[in-house]
Amino acid sequence: MSKRPHDLPPEKHSLYVHARQIMGRPGGEHWDLAHRSLLDYSWREDEVRQAVDAPEDVEWFTRVLELEYHGLADFRFYEVPESSGAHGAWGEGGWWRDQPLAVWGEFYIRAGGVVVLARRYGEAPAS
Repeated sequence: MSKRPHDLPPEKHSLYVHARQIMGRPGGEHWDLAHRSLLDYSWREDEVRQAVDAPEDVEWFTRVLELEYHGLADFRFYEVPESSGAHGAWGEGGWWRDQPLAVWGEFYIRAGGVVVLARRYGEAPAS
């Protein structure tokens, strides 16, 4: 068996290897800093969409939100919103709801999510 450069469980390692083939490059690392362990890898949502040749439409966005619900994607803010509290939660003022997500940050899709989307849109590893 090949030596893994991380301490991911074998099933996550397999997903990472598959996702890396689909994406054509290594993903960004997700670390548990408290325990000094690697949790997973991820890629920007737009890069994944292009890699799996999916249209940027409502169905795509719905699938990304489904992945987030299942812990296979997450949204990262570019910076903490001004009205947010100490833990990144903001009041229900409502003004932020009228702005597109792209103003606030972007989605990152984890290895398992990349594989799910590739299967949905027809797998074609990057060359």
